[in-house]
Amino acid sequence: FARGGSMSTSSGPPSLSSSSTDEQKEDPSVKLSEVVMLRVFSFLNYGQLLFARLVCTKWRRLGEHSALYKGITMQDFLQYSRIIPMHYVRDYVYHLGINQEELKALRQCCREMPIYNGEPGGPYITLAPSGKQSEMRSPQAREGDKEQARREKVKHDREKKLMELKKIWVEEILPGAEKEKKKIVNSKRLHELCIQGIPGPVRPRAWPLLIGNDLRITPELFSILLTRAGRAKRQGEGQALGREGSVQLIHLDLPRTFPMLSIFQKGGPCHQNLANVLEAYACYRPDVGYVQGMSYVAAVLLLNLDEYEAFVGLSNLLNNPCYMGFFQMNMIEINKYMRVMDLLIKDYLPKLHRHLTSLGVEPNIYMIDWVLTIFSKALPLDTATRIWDSVFLEGELFIFQTALGVLKMFSARIEASDFDETMTLLTHLPPGVDEGELFDAIMSVTVTPKVFQKLYSG
Repeated sequence: FARGGSMSTSSGPPSLSSSSTDEQKEDPSVKLSEVVMLRVFSFLNYGQLLFARLVCTKWRRLGEHSALYKGITMQDFLQYSRIIPMHYVRDYVYHLGINQEELKALRQCCREMPIYNGEPGGPYITLAPSGKQSEMRSPQAREGDKEQARREKVKHDREKKLMELKKIWVEEILPGAEKEKKKIVNSKRLHELCIQGIPGPVRPRAWPLLIGNDLRITPELFSILLTRAGRAKRQGEGQALGREGSVQLIHLDLPRTFPMLSIFQKGGPCHQNLANVLEAYACYRPDVGYVQGMSYVAAVLLLNLDEYEAFVGLSNLLNNPCYMGFFQMNMIEINKYMRVMDLLIKDYLPKLHRHLTSLGVEPNIYMIDWVLTIFSKALPLDTATRIWDSVFLEGELFIFQTALGVLKMFSARIEASDFDETMTLLTHLPPGVDEGELFDAIMSVTVTPKVFQKLYSG
């Protein structure tokens, strides 16, 4: 793999038409037997398998062997659905036994899921166990083949870019930060890297370093807080300290947290982890307690971090004055930030601002939910987590810049809409948000810290 891996810096994957001699010069794995290579591949994760399929010329097809993709879990699906061979993704979803509406909901979490090709409201496309679509394809689906091909190319280019980014993070950024055990400090290079998105396999190492642990939370403190949470649940709200009693409300809210993801539902593998993180936080900050919307933030952290690190991340993230103001429902602070958003729209999107003002649609109608959940409820999860990469580095400013990008992306549609249509759009963003288009819009409305602070203080 060492020699084969060097090919990833070339202009593209090796050609299948290469001669046997050329293959042996570039890829020494061709000398190994199929049995040996299959065993080697069995030790790789899905991201590494993609790399192997790209650089090991002879074994490209072996890298899609069914034995390598047994036991796909929901977490694997969410993290790797972009790179797992499409027919295995289809098989997995088919055997979940979900209906059309559940499939649509799952697609909202994973924008690149290559299964549902019908137009919104169109017919459900049946999937056979073999992973092949049935012949009952709608005319709309057939007409969408060109668009699907475009999406596949974008997906392939994105995969290639993520492999390059992973190498930079693993070899250049993380080793020094992990050695010094210090929070990663913002810089021009890190800004560019986070905007491009941190590769999923890297986030478990990168996110804790981006968030930091200024609160100096330890595993021992986390354990103590879980014990206190258990006591608070037994005592009830009347006897608990501050809002510690709000732990009683957590189990009522969990089923509403990413309801399309079984891992957070009762009996799911992450249900208790999510409850533990939220209950510990309610006892850590009894002045705040548990607030609706907090479960989405904790759930996204748990999709990328273990239970303890997710608690550290949640506690340090919400310690930010902006988030604390929102979760404490401090209306003075919230109104300040809503004024900032209104002024940003007026400065960057004046035509849209006039239209929204004429309709009486104010930022608090849609922004409060976007801030509380950091877009994890409003956008597909893979898009939202890419936004989180930059939020961890740049703070709440990037949430407002993202909000501007969303408004710019849908500005033409909003300007042609009445009050009801605008309200529906802004409170329920379309599921098929194009990630590339959204980030182009976000970067076209760059807000500097100086401008943001001036508007907040004004």
